[in-house]
Amino acid sequence: MTAARLRIVFLFDAVYSVATGLLFLLGTWDGLYNALDLPQGQPAVFVQVGGALLWGFAYLLWLAARTPALMLPVARASALGNAITTALLVVWLIHDEIDTGTLGDLLLSLAAAVSAVLTALYLQAGLRSGGYGPEPPPPPDAPH
Repeated sequence: MTAARLRIVFLFDAVYSVATGLLFLLGTWDGLYNALDLPQGQPAVFVQVGGALLWGFAYLLWLAARTPALMLPVARASALGNAITTALLVVWLIHDEIDTGTLGDLLLSLAAAVSAVLTALYLQAGLRSGGYGPEPPPPPDAPH
């Protein structure tokens, strides 16, 4: 994956994380969650903390899009986070133990799909030959 393409993925993920984080930060707004057929986290403080963390991660994604040294480690960390998110959403949707309506199921399925695609894109960028980059130069010879 080229650096330009990875920048686009980072920026998309940053916007997606801000939007999801906003939804989590509004975790005490019963009317919004009812309208979206989504379950509310109890207690809402954990959902709101998750939203704050997503905003912090969105900022890191935005920085990585502009800082070549951050691109590879952030892509690898994002692959891990999105893979875990995908697995959690799929398990919750399969076991159908959360109280969601049709729209909620659709939104959670869409979130799982977006996370799966982001995982694949980040893995494509983060899994490359050479590991973490070139080997450091050998230390200078000690005087004899």
